[in-house]
Amino acid sequence: VSTQSTGGVFIGAFVWIFGLVAAVLLSKNKSRGGGIMEKVWDIAGWHGPDVIRNVINSEYCPDWLPNGRYAEIQACIRVNYVSITHGFLIKYIIPGILLLLLGLEVNQDIRQGYNSYPMEMLILGVIIVMTVILTILVVMIWPRIWYDPRMTGNEGTTFTEWLNWIAKPSVARGKENINWQGSNYA
Repeated sequence: VSTQSTGGVFIGAFVWIFGLVAAVLLSKNKSRGGGIMEKVWDIAGWHGPDVIRNVINSEYCPDWLPNGRYAEIQACIRVNYVSITHGFLIKYIIPGILLLLLGLEVNQDIRQGYNSYPMEMLILGVIIVMTVILTILVVMIWPRIWYDPRMTGNEGTTFTEWLNWIAKPSVARGKENINWQGSNYA
């Protein structure tokens, strides 16, 4: 392992931690008591995978409650339960591994080509792959672009109104509650 890659990992971790600390200090969420740990969970927690985990584990044991000592030990030991590490892996570890593998493959294809074909013959494949990668990055950075306001009952929303709604900062939008599996997401 080179010192450049090790340095990059430490720089990335520093930027992530600095961003998390700045987000916690600048946040104004007082809906759940406003404690620091609640703010950290609201910003960096894995909410979607945690809801899925609750649904799956409640199927096997209807009185299963998350974050309890006995329930979490039971989820780690039994193979038909989903443990708390599932959300962390889904949100942080697996995307990093997939991006690393994608980067290594793209690097290898740029350096060696694909089966020694000239680039003129590969340009269509390159355009398709770059379009897919760009779409994934747009969704990662701007997930609300895929949201349809008609889900909240606004059936008369035009395309122009949707674009204006997407472009507004979330503070100006207010809270549109989406109810999924009994949980409210704003």
